[in-house]
Amino acid sequence: MPGAFPEEGSPPPSSPPGIFLCAARQQSAGAREGAGHMPEEVEEEPLIARALAGDAQALQGLLRLHHRRLHVYVRDHMPRKLRTRIQYRDVLQDVYQLAFRGIASFAPDGPDACFRWFITIARNHMSRLLRADQALKRGAHLLAQEDVEELLKAVVCDRTPSKSAIRRELVEVLEAALDRLRAEYGQALRLRYLDGLGFDQIALRMNRSPAAAHMLCNRGLKHLKEALASASRYI
Repeated sequence: MPGAFPEEGSPPPSSPPGIFLCAARQQSAGAREGAGHMPEEVEEEPLIARALAGDAQALQGLLRLHHRRLHVYVRDHMPRKLRTRIQYRDVLQDVYQLAFRGIASFAPDGPDACFRWFITIARNHMSRLLRADQALKRGAHLLAQEDVEELLKAVVCDRTPSKSAIRRELVEVLEAALDRLRAEYGQALRLRYLDGLGFDQIALRMNRSPAAAHMLCNRGLKHLKEALASASRYI
């Protein structure tokens, strides 16, 4: 998966493994940055219906359709405390990845529902990164279990080396802690958070029942907190 976000005006980045976003630009040369209106020739509703039915190309089209406004939103709403720790293009890349992972949860509701959903993903992810950064600074031994899960979610999209300080630190800390776990806990957590799989898929990969996969993840989170505490000298 490409690690660098494309320059402004270019298509969205590649999606999670197995799906590729490789479309031509759909933005006119004269369009103003941050324009709030969608091109009249593009009908969003059919794309939404197809995306909810599992059509990756349709979701790709929705991402292209809203790319410019999302670019402006993330750039302008990045928390000040994060700006020196992570590039806004990295956050925008994450938003696209999370949209692919979470499309099944999208429920169209009113005008501009798709863009509002993308904005919600962006806002939640920036808040999550801010909390993760604060957790890194205060020390892993102070992390609550919910913070551990937030740390995992914050790096769920990181599959390539990053120039962002917070991303590098999160990856280093979590990888070191995951390596300290029992193999089954580490595998379950990696499948759940780093690969974005559901419990049914984890069960198939690990030859367990979905209930057992859920239990492994819950127990793994508790043990991960302990592993982070013992590895706090790395933070």
